[in-house]
Amino acid sequence: MPSPLQPFLEPSRPQPASETLTWLFTPAGQLLLASPSAQQLSLLSDPYAIIVPNWLQQVVEKALATDRPSLEQAPQVENLRVALVTEVVHIPLTLELQWLADTDSGSTLLLVTGSCQDLNQSLLSDWQQLQFLEAQRLSHKVSYWSWNREQANQFFAAPQVYVLLGQDSNQPLTLETFLQSCRGSLDDLQSAATSLGNQRSHWIGDFQVHTAQGDRWLECHCLLHHDSEGQLISIVGNLKDITEEHHILSLIQDSEARFQAVLENNPNGILILDEQGEVLYANSTAEQLFGKSHRELKGKYLGFPLSFNITIHLDLVQSDRSLRHVDVSIVPIPWKQSKAYLALLTDVTNLYQTQQRLQLLQEATEKSPVSIVITDREGSIEYVNQAFESITGYSAQEVIGQNPRILQSGLMPLGFYQNLWATITAGKIWRGEFHNRRQNGELFWERTSISPVKDLAGQIVHFVAVKEDVTEQKRNRELLDHQANYDGLTDLPNRTLALDRLRQAIALSERSNDAVVVMLLDLDRFKNVNDTLGHSYGDRLLQAVAQRLRYSLPREMTISRLGGDEFLIICPSVEEGIHIEKLSQKLLQVISQPIVIEAEELVITASIGVACYPNDGSTPEVLMRNADTAMYSAKRNGGNDFQLFMPTMNAAAHERIQLETHLRHALEQYQLKVFYQPIINLEHGRVVGLEALSRWHDPQLGNITPDRFIPISEETGLIVPLGYRVIEQACQDVAKWQQQYDQPLWVAVNLSPRQLRSSRFVQTTLKILNRYDFRPDALKLEVTEQMLMDDTASATQMLYTLHEQGIQLALDDFGTGYSALSYLRRYPFQSLKVDKSFLSDLPDSAESCALVKTIVAMAHGLGMQAIAEGVETEEHVQFLKEIGCEYAQGFFFSRPLPAAEIEPFLAQSIGSIS
Repeated sequence: MPSPLQPFLEPSRPQPASETLTWLFTPAGQLLLASPSAQQLSLLSDPYAIIVPNWLQQVVEKALATDRPSLEQAPQVENLRVALVTEVVHIPLTLELQWLADTDSGSTLLLVTGSCQDLNQSLLSDWQQLQFLEAQRLSHKVSYWSWNREQANQFFAAPQVYVLLGQDSNQPLTLETFLQSCRGSLDDLQSAATSLGNQRSHWIGDFQVHTAQGDRWLECHCLLHHDSEGQLISIVGNLKDITEEHHILSLIQDSEARFQAVLENNPNGILILDEQGEVLYANSTAEQLFGKSHRELKGKYLGFPLSFNITIHLDLVQSDRSLRHVDVSIVPIPWKQSKAYLALLTDVTNLYQTQQRLQLLQEATEKSPVSIVITDREGSIEYVNQAFESITGYSAQEVIGQNPRILQSGLMPLGFYQNLWATITAGKIWRGEFHNRRQNGELFWERTSISPVKDLAGQIVHFVAVKEDVTEQKRNRELLDHQANYDGLTDLPNRTLALDRLRQAIALSERSNDAVVVMLLDLDRFKNVNDTLGHSYGDRLLQAVAQRLRYSLPREMTISRLGGDEFLIICPSVEEGIHIEKLSQKLLQVISQPIVIEAEELVITASIGVACYPNDGSTPEVLMRNADTAMYSAKRNGGNDFQLFMPTMNAAAHERIQLETHLRHALEQYQLKVFYQPIINLEHGRVVGLEALSRWHDPQLGNITPDRFIPISEETGLIVPLGYRVIEQACQDVAKWQQQYDQPLWVAVNLSPRQLRSSRFVQTTLKILNRYDFRPDALKLEVTEQMLMDDTASATQMLYTLHEQGIQLALDDFGTGYSALSYLRRYPFQSLKVDKSFLSDLPDSAESCALVKTIVAMAHGLGMQAIAEGVETEEHVQFLKEIGCEYAQGFFFSRPLPAAEIEPFLAQSIGSIS
């Protein structure tokens, strides 16, 4: 049975049409009617136009914009070509536009008629053929169905309905099963239908179905007929596949959602304003800037000028009374088929604050009391401040584009500038002092810090130099240094400077094997001069003696006033002893010459004591003490005499000789024993190493403490064989314990300066290690700061050779000497030993706590382990644990013990885990 919708839903092949294209418009441009051919042409040429295609709208608007002609005037003619949707066919049209009189309303109407200029109508035929093909293309997407109560509730569905629903056509649908496929029922349909009057209603809805070919979205449109009593008689409807349209709608909705998200999440404030400047839309950032919600802002007139290519600035007061600085730019945009404006609000508060800080920085730079120079990466000056001009005498115009070397005085070595440039081009900060020259030629000192400035890519683009004129400071410092190191009365070096020079002379002598002579000169009976002639006279006498000594002695000798009437003379690199006697006699003769002061002639004599390095002492203190002993011996002889120090002059010298003799016998007879003090890992409390210490019990003298026999062994050279014996015995014992307890014990041995200078030390030590199959990294040699002060090339090479062989190195007694940090960086130490003197006051002394903590932190910062000596209490242990010290040794754990007694200690500590 054919459907009543079949004539509309299944178009037949079109026949050539001859109907005229006709449109009728009101004076306002509103379409009143259009012929069927005109409607078809409108649809195919511009399917997106709702009523009037775009090309026709332009023609009508042009006609309406001109002065309205009289009704008798000839029609206006427009020739144009209209492209169909496919753009394959272009229809040549001739349009006639003529004003007509509407007798009913008394107004005029615009009649537009069109005709095709193709006489054969071949193009129009093609157009109609395309229209037919388009209908064919859409036919598989649209189908129809019907139901009639009067025909036994018959339900009819075109075959395409079954295809669209994914149903088997062999199982006919009923109205109920069809509506179930549409996700509804007949009651739902009737309740949702919209009345059209005349006992008719219609319903339209969409739904999703799942078919073997995939999911589809379908649209159902139906017309419901009722009788006079409201009973449903029949339904006719169509079913359309809207999957593509639904997908496009979803994309549009997603796009709108993304656009909305972009607007809402934009870091800038966004406002949409209508043509009157009232707010249509505000995103969340704009709400925050104005402190108002979207509802409060909507429809509000903000007073923005609707002008283009300008930026206005707003200062918005926030709820916390702070100001937000906002720049506003406005551009026109289309908005919901009308004209609107987009206002972009950029929060420039941070930029504004940054500009203020930059301005403040610029003012501070200009008014800074120190000079500031900025150069490019090649060193060309780009900026100098006022202080630079004031200090150097150069104006900014004179130095811009120049290199800072225009300030060079020529007094600094070339390597100084090479090191500077290498440092800053490596991206590091350089600090130092320049001896520069002003524009007027005057020399001055500058303390300078030069910092590289990098861009976001990490590349150096500028250098900034901050320079302070320290000329006056250096003068004051030199004056203070002079006052600290020179005697205020005679302008001779004082005791501090003299001791320093004596140390230098001794260090030089160790390398040259020359002697150093120390002469202590004391005026005879000077007290009588002060008592009889007064202190002023005595001061002038001391000045005269100092002047005579300067003129009588070579420049390489140091003449020092130690205090009172006591003078010290240091003679470096003395080769022959007879020279000492001649020099002493000469000095006595010079001093004894008459001196005239305030017209008063006076004869003064002196007593001189002489001590020689290394025979009479190896340290400045010992040499000066022995020289003092010899000087008093000369005084005991009546004065005006000199005495060379002799060992018999004091009991200490005698004891020294006795100890030296016994020490030699002790070495021959193996009386010196090796004791071991455990080194504890503070983390788990077990023994990890031992320090090997030499102990001596003499049959006649009894126990001799190390502080008595070690200095003698150092001075006499006996420390070398003694050191080898300690290393050998320690390696032998520890190797046995390593095997016995299966633990990687290590042993620490003190190294002496003489061993460090011995050319055979490394070779002999390696032989010992090989003899006992002892790992080099299990031997730790401890070096004191005093040993490093010599800084001999051979000693440095020796330490690095030991390190390369795998032997561990530790810096002992750190902090008790000069504590020069350069030692830590210059030498390959793995451990740093904290001297026991720093632990005695822990934890009660804040100073000691801070000092120990600093030493441990410094060791860790340089990649070294820290070992604390002299640990005697539980408080010491807890404090060291807290600051991260790895190892400790001291009486708290164990005194130094002989090998036989240390074994039980090892068994208790590590035997259980072996």
